[in-house]
Amino acid sequence: MVRGINYYYLKDRYNGVLPRPTSEKPRVFISHQKKDSDAARTIADYLQAAGIDVYFDQYDNSINRSDPQSVVNAIKRGIENSSHMLVLFSPNTYDSMWVPWEIGYAYNSSVTLNIIRLKGVDKAKLPEYLKVVNTVMSIYQLNNLIASIRRTNRNQLIVEDRSFSESNANHVLNKIMDSYA
Repeated sequence: MVRGINYYYLKDRYNGVLPRPTSEKPRVFISHQKKDSDAARTIADYLQAAGIDVYFDQYDNSINRSDPQSVVNAIKRGIENSSHMLVLFSPNTYDSMWVPWEIGYAYNSSVTLNIIRLKGVDKAKLPEYLKVVNTVMSIYQLNNLIASIRRTNRNQLIVEDRSFSESNANHVLNKIMDSYA
């Protein structure tokens, strides 16, 4: 399986203009609350291991985090250059100011929006504006989403790499997601 890449790193190769994602090579924007950066990094690495390109802001050294305009520009650039957006939703997200802004921006773009419910969040308690998009409730469902994004099937993903099997007791996502919902 070909490993996905974080597209921020390629901007120099393309003179700052990233190639658009395509159905053959999708790209996923990872939205998360800052307190969930470790979980977001785990998800980003998991997607890359599955052969999916990502935009993950923690790897973007061009952002001046003390300048809100720099943050806004990076978010816009990341979403506009992605085909999908995964919003990690945890108890921390309720207090986020940026995640709702990113979701609003995504609603007005061409990205396919999905929510990943992390441990500790009851689906019934998700904000109303999120109940209209696909919510991934488990590792099993995340593997199905990954297979859909890659245009393959879940079983093929697991055949390529057994570590993706949600029944794996040492699964890398066990600490942040339920295995099955």
